[in-house]
Amino acid sequence: VEDMLSEASLAKALDASSEMERWLKDGAKDAFAGASQNSRKPQRKEKGPPPLWIYSVELSPESTKDLAAFWEKYSARLPNMTPVDDYHVTLLYLGGGSDEEVAQRHTIFQGPEDVARLREKLAHSEGREMRVEVQSIVWDERLAAAEVWGDFGEMCANKHPHITLATAPKIAPRLSNELLARRAAAQDLASGLGEWLGELSL
Repeated sequence: VEDMLSEASLAKALDASSEMERWLKDGAKDAFAGASQNSRKPQRKEKGPPPLWIYSVELSPESTKDLAAFWEKYSARLPNMTPVDDYHVTLLYLGGGSDEEVAQRHTIFQGPEDVARLREKLAHSEGREMRVEVQSIVWDERLAAAEVWGDFGEMCANKHPHITLATAPKIAPRLSNELLARRAAAQDLASGLGEWLGELSL
């Protein structure tokens, strides 16, 4: 009887062992198939935030209306110019560039560290209300700009804070910087010439 029980137990053990081997074999195939399929799936790259382009002071609707009416007094003298789509004071133009690239474009910066500090100041000032006053209107055959004063103080990277008012065809609004630097050079040749030449990249 003991021999029969031993044989019966051994047979059951062999059956169980064979079944386990089949299960492991089939399961392993499924596992490898899943791993292979997953490895072929392309990994989606998470999109980061778009690069920051510009920090600016946006005019209120009332101020925009008043400035447009003020510009109307001068626009008849410059019929070839078209008013810009929006009035704003550029505090820092980044254009998606690195701090080093931005520092090379602005004469007030000694290096990328200065750009990083200004970025931080502007980021902490987002949503702050600021006072802006028009000091003068300047124009040539290419464009017209309002030179302004504001309580943004040193948070403006432009030597001459301004609002571009209108441009002739194919003229970029950023040339207002060169226009105002040229006027400063004409008013005070000794101190303004270097700045104007800097705007011209000379």
